[in-house]
Amino acid sequence: MDNDFAIRVRRATSWFECAAREPDKDVAFILYWIAFNASYGSESLQRRKVGDLEVLKKHLRKLIQLDGKKDIRFLLWDTHRVAAENLLNNEYLYRQFWRHHLEGSGRQHWKVDFEASKTHLTRAWQNEETASVTCELFERLYTLRNQLLHGGATWKSSFNRSSVNDGASIMGPLVKTFTDIMRDNREVDWGRVAYRPGLQGRPPR
Repeated sequence: MDNDFAIRVRRATSWFECAAREPDKDVAFILYWIAFNASYGSESLQRRKVGDLEVLKKHLRKLIQLDGKKDIRFLLWDTHRVAAENLLNNEYLYRQFWRHHLEGSGRQHWKVDFEASKTHLTRAWQNEETASVTCELFERLYTLRNQLLHGGATWKSSFNRSSVNDGASIMGPLVKTFTDIMRDNREVDWGRVAYRPGLQGRPPR
């Protein structure tokens, strides 16, 4: 097994197992996100040569292409459809909502964009466009991730409770499925991991 791949999977699995034992949904979501980040993090991200969302979506499309059993589609369409739709339809997880709010361009502008996004998603659900739905879902989850990790939310706040609960419930099975797909395709080049162990001073693995 390629050393980078082994490190990547070991890191992701360690954080996933920690998240699965965590009863606090805020903490569990953060831990699941770290597990996910471990699966796609790279030296290029470490050097900030590319954007996080760009790398994230590229990784998702790669996983979907390799998902011969269509496990990702099954999770989103058959077992976690309600949680996924709740997250996708939440305007407070829509990035343009916050951008328009900061720029003061008014509700009508982001609302038009949001409704267009929902129309696009309706077609994507109907046509079973797994990549489109998954990438859009992770844009919403990325906003939730930023709110929590950057201190933009209160711990156990009632304001975003449904988002956190849905986020944690869907991230768990998705991250496990993503890691399983990677294990089934270990011969694929998954890139060089960030913060490589075994360098001078032997940093923690």
